[in-house]
Amino acid sequence: MGMTAEVFGIGPYKESLVQCYEYDERYYRGTVEGAIITVRLFGIYEGSTVSREFASFLGINDAWDFNQHKIDPSKVDKEGLIDFGNRYTDYDENCEYFLKLLDAGYEFHFLPNG
Repeated sequence: MGMTAEVFGIGPYKESLVQCYEYDERYYRGTVEGAIITVRLFGIYEGSTVSREFASFLGINDAWDFNQHKIDPSKVDKEGLIDFGNRYTDYDENCEYFLKLLDAGYEFHFLPNG
C-alpha cells in the first residue's frame, strides 16, 4: 500500500465557510461564529507516489520530516494544488476548500501514515 497522507486544519468557525467543513452544514447549527473547530480535508490513499506529490504542493519536500508537518502558507504551491485536484478529481473540492480556509487564516497540519 505504501504511504498515505491526511491534512487537518484548525481555525475559527465562519458560517460563510460552512461548505468547506468536513460535516454537513446541519451539524454546525448553533456553532458560535469564531468557535475554534477542526476539519479534515484530505485523505490521500493512492500510495506513496501520490502522497509525496501532494505533500510537495504543500511545501513539504520530505513527508517524514516532522519539522515540516505544520504547513507554512507561504510555501503552498496554489497552482500546483489546483492542478493536483484537476488530475485527481476526488480531491478537486478539497483543494478549493483548503485554499479558502488557508486564506481565512486556518492552520493546517500534514500527517503521513504507513
